[in-house]
Formats: sequence, structure tokens, C-alpha cells
Amino acid sequence: MKVNNIVARRPYLDITLVGLLFMSCAIFFISGCMTLPNSDSAIHPYQVNIVTDPPGARIEINKNYAGDSPLTVNVLGHPNGTFFYTTHIVAYPIYSGQCVQYKRFSETMCISGIGCSVDSIGRGDPIPQTIFFDMHLCPQEPSLSVNVQN
Repeated sequence: MKVNNIVARRPYLDITLVGLLFMSCAIFFISGCMTLPNSDSAIHPYQVNIVTDPPGARIEINKNYAGDSPLTVNVLGHPNGTFFYTTHIVAYPIYSGQCVQYKRFSETMCISGIGCSVDSIGRGDPIPQTIFFDMHLCPQEPSLSVNVQN
């Protein structure tokens, strides 16, 4: 009977060992993809000043309110000073006659991940020390000259 109990438990033991082996391999491979804080490929915080003319514009970063200008924000980047994530910065005017301003910074030079390789990591837009928005700049309407003849 003891042999039957061992045999009956053996498939459970095999599943447990297979699961343990799978988890060990998974942890090994995942840790190979993660970066250590002291490694060359670790994420670094960079301080960026956001300034507007005139001051006081509402600033959003990736659709999250960051504060009113002027302000300093932390941006995550690669050790070479390029953006780690695609970052959208929007400045909303506080006075009439001004226009909403947009700036987009890319994390890689690849478009939509197509054709991206490990070599493209860290080859995105450089992180500037200061980002400036001139709130007086507005898109120009094209002038149309229409001649109507009967």
C-alpha cells in the first residue's frame, strides 16, 4: 500500500518539480532582461526645467498634470541622456490670444516598434535641460484668395 501511495503522489511531485523548474527558468530569463541599478543600461532620472512665456501655463506630461510653469520635473532616461519613454508635454495658456503648445519626445528612432532592435535602445530624442514654450505662437491660417467670376 505504501508503494501505491508513493506512486499516486508521484505525478503530483512531477508536476511540482516541473513547475519549480519552469519558475526557475522564468526567473533566470526575466532577470536577464531586467537591469541592475549599477549597470550601464539602468534607468536614470534627469531633471528638466519647463519654462513658458508668459509664465503660469498649465503643464501636462503624458496626460498627467505636472504643475504650472516654470517648474522642474524628473524624466526617466537612458544613461546616454535619451528618453526612456515616449513623452508628450502640453502647455495650456492662461490668457486669451494664446495657443496650446505641444512637444513630443521619442524613446527610440523606431516607428511603432517596426524594425526595432536591441541596438536601437537609447537612440531616441536627447533629454534637454530646459523645454521652452512660447505661448504666443499660434498656427497660422493659410490665406486664401478666391476670385468668383460670373
